[in-house]
Amino acid sequence: MKRLTPVLAIFLLLPAVATGCFLTPDREINLDIVYPTQQTSEVIVRYRVPPPPPGKVYVLWILNPDLGKVAKIGEVPPATRLSSIRAAVDFFAVGAIVSIESSPDVTQMSNTWALKAGQLDPTSKITPRPK
Repeated sequence: MKRLTPVLAIFLLLPAVATGCFLTPDREINLDIVYPTQQTSEVIVRYRVPPPPPGKVYVLWILNPDLGKVAKIGEVPPATRLSSIRAAVDFFAVGAIVSIESSPDVTQMSNTWALKAGQLDPTSKITPRPK
């Protein structure tokens, strides 16, 4: 009999979520989340996105609308090849949004999105509806 129990134990201790989305031929987002504890999430966002509209920037947000949690990770550079961003947040993350903003210094997410991935409820009060 093969010994698979240790591998199974690792998966039970470190649950993960992986989601992805192809929006258009020039846009893609994939989200991997590992939960070391119930209070923390380690996130890897892999994305492809063309340059933003003139005078705009992309900003990455990690969130859990059910818990009312949002973390602004920062500005996202455009990429023609799959690029990645790693981040850690102090809550149980379920999704990621790349919003289109007028500045990287915004404190609230706009309702104009370039990319989204994960389990996001568009009717949530903290998750703006995309245009």
